[in-house]
Amino acid sequence: MGMLTTLAIAQVVYFPLVLLHRHHYFPYFIGYVIIVIGLCFYSIYNNRMTYKDRLKSAFSIERWLDGKSIWLVLSVLLVGFQVVRCVFGHFFVYADDSHYITLINDLLETDLYNDLYYVNGSSDFVETDVKYLFTTYFPYLATISRLSGLHPSILVQTVLPFFLTISLYSLVWHYGMLLFKQKKNAWMFVFFFAVLVETMSGYLLTHANHVIVSIYYGKKIVFTIFLPFIMLFIAEKTSMLEDKVNNLSKKDVFVLFIMMLGTCAPSLMGTGLAPIVLFSMGATLCVRKKSIVPMVQMGIGMFPAIVVLLMVIYHMFIRG
Repeated sequence: MGMLTTLAIAQVVYFPLVLLHRHHYFPYFIGYVIIVIGLCFYSIYNNRMTYKDRLKSAFSIERWLDGKSIWLVLSVLLVGFQVVRCVFGHFFVYADDSHYITLINDLLETDLYNDLYYVNGSSDFVETDVKYLFTTYFPYLATISRLSGLHPSILVQTVLPFFLTISLYSLVWHYGMLLFKQKKNAWMFVFFFAVLVETMSGYLLTHANHVIVSIYYGKKIVFTIFLPFIMLFIAEKTSMLEDKVNNLSKKDVFVLFIMMLGTCAPSLMGTGLAPIVLFSMGATLCVRKKSIVPMVQMGIGMFPAIVVLLMVIYHMFIRG
C-alpha cells in the first residue's frame, strides 16, 4: 500500500512533467519529496498511540510460533532461494533494461524528460517508444535512485527484486488465508505456488522464473502485485467469499481510488486493465448483493484510471 500511495503521488506530481515535453525534472522532484515527507510526518503523528502495541506484537514469540509447520519451513527455504537468485543471480540483461536503466539515468543526468536516449553499449541516440514516455514510473524510480544514492541499474536489478519478490509471496500467503482460513494451509499454498514458479515454462517473457527475476518491470508489478492486491482488498473488505456480502465503506472507496491511481503509474497496460478488473468485481458484487451500489463504488475507483487513459489517448493519437 505504501508503494501504491507513493506511486499515486508520483502520478499526480510527475504526469505534467510527462506532458510538458523536455521539461525540467528537478522542480517536480522537490515538490514530490515535500509531499511525501509531509505525509510521513502526518502518519507518524496519526499513529503515535499504536506503535507500542505494534512493537509488542512484532516481538511476540507466541505470534511467530502460531501456525508453525513443516510447510512454513519448506516455503521459507524455497522462497528464500528464489530471492537470493533474484538478487545475486541476475547476470544477464533483458531487452527492456535498455529502456529502464538508460531512461532513468538520462533523466538524472540531463534533468530533462527526454524522448531520445543512448542505447546501452552504443554511441547513437534512438527515439524512445512513446508508451514509455507516458508513464511516471521512470521519474518515480529516478527519485528513489536520487534519494538513496543508488545507481539505476543497482536499484532495478538488485534492490527492487528483493522487496517485490517478498511482497509477491506475502500476497500469496494472504490469498491462502482468504481461501483456506488456516495458517498451515496458507503456507502450504505458498509452497506449491513457489513450486509452480520453479517448474512452469513458456515463452521467454511469460516464463515463471523470468517474471520473478524481472519483477521490477512496470507491467509485471501491475500483473503480479498491484491487481491481485486490489482484488484481495475488495474480497476481504466485502467478505466476497462469505454468505453475507458487504458494501465498501467510504474510507475503503477512497483507498481503492488511491490504489487505482497508483496502478496507472508503472504501465499503460495497468491503466487499461485495472478498470476491467474493477468492473468485473463490481458486476459480481452486484449479482451477490442484488444492488447497484457496488458498481457505483467501483466506478469511483475506476475514475482516475479512466481519466489517465483518456489523456494518454488524446496526446498519443489525437494531438500526436
